[in-house]
Amino acid sequence: MDCQTGARAAESDGRTQLFERLAARDAARKAELLQKRRERQRQNGEMSNREITLPPLNFRPTASTTVVDSAPTNVNFMANTPANFLENLSRAKNDVLHRLSELGAADSRGDIQLPTPDKTKALDEILSQIEELQRWFSESSAHLKPFHIEQARLELDELKSKFQESREALFPKKKFAFGSKASKTNRKAPTVNTSHKSTVTTQKVTLEQHQHRIKLSEPPPKYSLSDLSDRPNLRLPARGEPEDALLGQSIYLSNLEHCVIYIEGVAGNLMAHGLRGCTVYAQPVASSILLQDCVDCHFVLACRQLRVHQTLNTRLDIFVASPPIIEDSTNLRLAPYPLGAAHSERFALALLTANLADISNHWCYVQDFSCPTLLPTEAAVNNLSSPDSAMVPNSPNWSLVPETEFIQVDIPRCPES
Repeated sequence: MDCQTGARAAESDGRTQLFERLAARDAARKAELLQKRRERQRQNGEMSNREITLPPLNFRPTASTTVVDSAPTNVNFMANTPANFLENLSRAKNDVLHRLSELGAADSRGDIQLPTPDKTKALDEILSQIEELQRWFSESSAHLKPFHIEQARLELDELKSKFQESREALFPKKKFAFGSKASKTNRKAPTVNTSHKSTVTTQKVTLEQHQHRIKLSEPPPKYSLSDLSDRPNLRLPARGEPEDALLGQSIYLSNLEHCVIYIEGVAGNLMAHGLRGCTVYAQPVASSILLQDCVDCHFVLACRQLRVHQTLNTRLDIFVASPPIIEDSTNLRLAPYPLGAAHSERFALALLTANLADISNHWCYVQDFSCPTLLPTEAAVNNLSSPDSAMVPNSPNWSLVPETEFIQVDIPRCPES
């Protein structure tokens, strides 16, 4: 009996030691991977960038259109770091747009029309918010990548334009009229019409310049593809370059028609503008992705932040660490990143390199800034067990792809030319 007991104890001890050795080996492997990732980040300047804290943003909370005074508060939407700068700016911008919308709605109701002093005070407060955002951006720009700086400029330009439109709607300019002693000929003079026509022309030119500013403000980054059509096997990085050549780099895709693009390395950020009938397969992107003015496209993407502007009839198969943001876009169809990638060692390593490992996929928790009343609740966003747990609205702008149409295999590699 004693011999049997001793044998069992020895066997148990041996099993315990085996588990301990396996656990130690696994811990050593994870530590080695972490050390390699940190070394890559240090080489690409990413480690110090994540540790930077940006200047504080002092932002007034949303107030009602009755113009109640409110003390400034420090709004900390997310960690105040370069990685979260665009999302924080977007949330603040949405808050300002909400105030402008409320102010215009209150003034348009004849029974509760705001007095001129109240409208002036409200506009002054909103203008102070915009100026605070501009200050925050200016002081933070030294720590931001060119991609983030360009997007912040576009966001602030749009905000200033909306403010100007609201101010003109609240205080319309009085039409010029001649005095009663003027002759009939003078009253019919086309002075006013000529001035109006000149203003319209100027505004049109300014709008066109704004729409193309994303192309003209600075030269494209090293890894860019532009002005191509009918190319089924475009690849970044180019053949012969190592896949880690994209680490920390910006990728820019513009004015592409009927092309298939394969991004086969982990990049810093990605911008796609003016794509028509294109398909993009991308390995994880460490920071943010912006899709703007894309039509009839299919994107397979993984990233930390995803923003979609002015995009139509497009499918998005995505892995995203925060709720995707869409604005001025319609007929978007969303699905999770290809399910086959979950079993891919290549994809797992790419997620680790992009610092996206062990993060939940928010693919179906869309924030549609064109329909702010349809935003998911915070409780729904925190419960990511299944799409059914989210508030899936009957949105006119986006829908979820049926599960039977999810991509079951890993994303393809670029075929040989």
